[in-house]
Amino acid sequence: MATYEEKHLTDINKELYKRNRELAVKNKTLSLLRELYQISILTLEPAALSKRIVSTIQLALGFELVGIYTYQAAHDALEPLSFASSQNFSDARISLHCNFDNIAIEHTINSSFFKPIVRDQHTGHTSHLCEIWDKEIDKETLQKLQDQSHIVTTLVFPLSIEERVLGVIVLCLNREYDSLDEFEKEAITSFINVIAVALDKSILYQQIQAANLKLKELDKQKTEFVSIASHQLRSPLTAIKGYSSMMLEGTYGELGEKIKQPIQNIYDSSQRLVTIIEDFLNITRIELGRMKYEFVTLNFKELAEKVVNDQQSAAKQKGVVLNYHAEGGKYTINADPGKINQVISNLIDNAIKYTPAGAVDVTVNDGKGVVRLAVKDSGVGIPAEVMSKLFEKFVRADDAGKINYAGTGLGLYVAKQMVEAHKGKIWAESEGAGKGSTFIVELPAKKG
Repeated sequence: MATYEEKHLTDINKELYKRNRELAVKNKTLSLLRELYQISILTLEPAALSKRIVSTIQLALGFELVGIYTYQAAHDALEPLSFASSQNFSDARISLHCNFDNIAIEHTINSSFFKPIVRDQHTGHTSHLCEIWDKEIDKETLQKLQDQSHIVTTLVFPLSIEERVLGVIVLCLNREYDSLDEFEKEAITSFINVIAVALDKSILYQQIQAANLKLKELDKQKTEFVSIASHQLRSPLTAIKGYSSMMLEGTYGELGEKIKQPIQNIYDSSQRLVTIIEDFLNITRIELGRMKYEFVTLNFKELAEKVVNDQQSAAKQKGVVLNYHAEGGKYTINADPGKINQVISNLIDNAIKYTPAGAVDVTVNDGKGVVRLAVKDSGVGIPAEVMSKLFEKFVRADDAGKINYAGTGLGLYVAKQMVEAHKGKIWAESEGAGKGSTFIVELPAKKG
């Protein structure tokens, strides 16, 4: 017979084994919770998220099957997202030709098993797989699958946020649920909560992605509509501008003073509309990726000087002095002359229009691998709160209305896109409202 000491030692060893096992289980479940938390903070769509989750749980806890379904309340159906299984289960499923990965569980409210899970958020517990998939797979096949993969207990937990059921997680075990340690049971409850939060965030992310795609499509349709409408408007405006110009030039006879000014108004208005339409067309080309650039070698100083000369008439009509200064240098760049002409014209035109009285100074210089244009005015200036969004679409100076400047707020946005397409930079400087402003463009000089 065993002595008292031997029996006592045996009891101690049993207790140590029990505590070591409990410690191992705790370490394993804590590690699992940490892994699930790391997965939960990732930005993934529901299918990808579920795949990571079920694989992690199955590998860590050795369950025969782990599966996640989403609940579609409108159709009262559980849609499968992802499954992970043991080798036993996989072998049995293949041999029995049993595939439920793509099979939805429908009419859950009419199911005695799923009704309390979906409606009341209770945990489902069964020793028969046929209670879960009896409508989708025949009972005999399910029983063989259960026997061959050694499934003893199947648990189904609702994944819910507050009163809203997002889906369920199915756990198939090769032992009785009651044989699990209390810590294991608590761990399962804990990771169910983590999964529910992660799934809710993932579904929201998917909905946002879908909404963004829809908005992008609508924005593309809007852009294409603006492009078509602008093209349709340009032809009659060209005719209006052309005929009014011919009338002003006396092609149809000399005009009386009484009629001359209205015709001049028609010509000026049609010119403004042509400019606006060209802005809209440029926007559509940029947003649809259809803006074309024809790069050639050109002299930046000569191009800038030509634009300044072209703008002298507008400056005189406004009572603004337009000055031009160029320092020595090569000024050779590789650029699209039409696009750079448009950028310079826009900046000088804006400077003239936003300067009620005073001067606009245009300076170009060449050095340190770049050519630089600076357009400085003594006009209305730029408030600090406007500066950060100045080159965005439809942004205009706060004083634009006061000086009767009708613009679209697209010119600077288009200019920025064109400059950046040339690998250049454009920015503005101003000490504030009423203190004038300076717009600066830098473009890379051609090497050699």
